[in-house]
Amino acid sequence: MPAAQPSQSRVENVIGAIVAAGLQPAAVHVNADGSFRVEVAGIQASLPQGKPSMKTTSPHGAGNDALPGWEDGTSET
Repeated sequence: MPAAQPSQSRVENVIGAIVAAGLQPAAVHVNADGSFRVEVAGIQASLPQGKPSMKTTSPHGAGNDALPGWEDGTSET
């Protein structure tokens, strides 16, 4: 069975959006499951450090839906 591939139009749409934003696409990486990512020239992606946690934070005080947090080894006090 051949590997999954993204459609040409999906890749073209992403590259077109990158160019429209004034950026320059540098490389397209296609994964075995057909998903892909496009590297942008001159931009280094910064990924969160640490691991996802079950801690939640509420951006607007008690009573609102809580958002998941990210545990990075630092404590919030």
